[in-house]
Amino acid sequence: MSVDEMPAPVAKLDAEQLLLEVNERSGAGLTFVGRAAAGEVGAGFVRWPDGREGVLTRGFGSLDDLRRTARVLDAARSDGLPVPQYQLLTEVTDGVGVVQERLPGRPPDVIDRALLEAIIALTDRFADGPLTFRSRRCTCSRAAPASACASPFSGTTIARAGCSTGSAKSAATSRAA
Repeated sequence: MSVDEMPAPVAKLDAEQLLLEVNERSGAGLTFVGRAAAGEVGAGFVRWPDGREGVLTRGFGSLDDLRRTARVLDAARSDGLPVPQYQLLTEVTDGVGVVQERLPGRPPDVIDRALLEAIIALTDRFADGPLTFRSRRCTCSRAAPASACASPFSGTTIARAGCSTGSAKSAATSRAA
């Protein structure tokens, strides 16, 4: 792919402007804490009136799409995965304002073998759960119909490596027919 064929980059987020629009449309009363230093597009740190901290960003896709994402994240959290909870979704100009829980920690300074092994161990810990997107093991019968490997999320089938219902190469969700 040549430079001329590269898609246009996503514009950097103006978190303070997005915060104004989110507050105007939702009445959330969030205050701006600062810009997130990491990331390609950007995010802003915000504080709720009760003192909780959140991360503000713009979600692309419909409000319904992001609500589905929130349900998937909630299910993953209930299974013990360290993922943020979506605390607020509000339609804004050119997308959806998303405020999610600010989790502890920071991006790693170095990506080394120890970090990769920790990520793999965490993934393997949940490989047989209902949100398995990739697994070395099949969690359903190879002869099972697609409905036997359906997720709890409204018509979504989880592709599982080695299963007759999923592809190891795609390892992504697909809409059930």
